[in-house]
Amino acid sequence: LRNEQATLQKRLDLANAFVRYKTDMITDSVNGMFQTVRFKLFEPNKTNDGLQECCEAVAFGAARYGDINTAGKILAGIDIIAALAERYGLSVPLFVDNIDGLDGESFAALTERVKGKMQLITLRVSEDNELRTEVF
Repeated sequence: LRNEQATLQKRLDLANAFVRYKTDMITDSVNGMFQTVRFKLFEPNKTNDGLQECCEAVAFGAARYGDINTAGKILAGIDIIAALAERYGLSVPLFVDNIDGLDGESFAALTERVKGKMQLITLRVSEDNELRTEVF
C-alpha cells in the first residue's frame, strides 16, 4: 500500500506541476498582448493547494486597477482597447473623456499607443466654454 500511495502521490505532484506550468503559459500569453496592463488570472487556493481562477488587472507594475488615479485608469483602459483592437484586426474610433487629468507625458504616451491604429477623439473642458475641434 505504501508503494501504491507513493506512486499516486508522484502522479498527483506531476499533474499539479503541469497545471502550474499551463496556467503560467496562459498568463504569459495573455499579458504579452498588453504594454502597461497585466492580468492576474490565477491565484493559489489556500484550502486545498490548488489554483483558483480570477481576473484582476494590474497596471504600471504593481498597482491594482481600482487603486490607480484617473490618468492611470485612462491609460490602462486604452491599453486594453488597443490590444483587443490589434488582436481582432479592428480600427475603431476611441472617445476619451476627462482627458484633462492627463499631463503632457501621459497624453503623449496615449497618442503614441493609438497612432495610426484608431481615431482618437478627446473631450476636454475649455476655459472659454466654446465648442471647437482640433487635429493633433
